[in-house]
Amino acid sequence: MTVQPDLFAEPHELEDPRDCWMTKAYVYDPIHSEFRFKWDLAASEENTKCPRFISIDEDALLQDWTKLEGPCWINPPFSRLDEFVEKASRTILLEDAPVIVIIMPITRNEQPWFHRWVVGRAAELRVIQTRVDYEPVEGIPESGPGFGSQLVIFRPGHKGPTVLGSHLVDKP
Repeated sequence: MTVQPDLFAEPHELEDPRDCWMTKAYVYDPIHSEFRFKWDLAASEENTKCPRFISIDEDALLQDWTKLEGPCWINPPFSRLDEFVEKASRTILLEDAPVIVIIMPITRNEQPWFHRWVVGRAAELRVIQTRVDYEPVEGIPESGPGFGSQLVIFRPGHKGPTVLGSHLVDKP
C-alpha cells in the first residue's frame, strides 16, 4: 500500500539522534498482543516493530493515516511528540481512522498541547509501572530515561472522558 501525503503538513528533519531509539521487546510485545499492530508510524527498517512502517524519509506527519488498515503503533521522535499527538487526535475524528497507540514520556502531561490533544480526546491513558529502557542508536550510549512513560490510546468514535489506568510490564 502506498501512503498518500497530507497536503497541509511540511517535511521535517529529526533534531536528536535519540529520536531513533527503538522500543524494547519487553515493552512492545504485551501491547502488541493486545492490539495486533499493523503499522509503525515512526520507524526505520532497522527499528520497526510492525510488518509495515512509515520511514523518517516518508514522514508520517505528511501521510493520511485514515488510509492505513489496522491498528497503528507510534514511538514518536520526542522532538516532534506534540505534532504526532495532535495528528493522532485529529485523525481519530475522521471516518475510517485506525486505533492509534503512542508511547510517550509522562513528563509531558503539564504541557498545554497535552491537555488540548489528549485529555478528553484519547480513550485511555495508561501509566507504565516501571521506567522504560529504549534501544539506542549507534554512537549514543544506552541509558535509562530520567522519566516514566505512558501509553496514549486513541480509538475512533471515542466519546467521553479519557480513562486513566496502569500498564504493567515485566522488565528483564
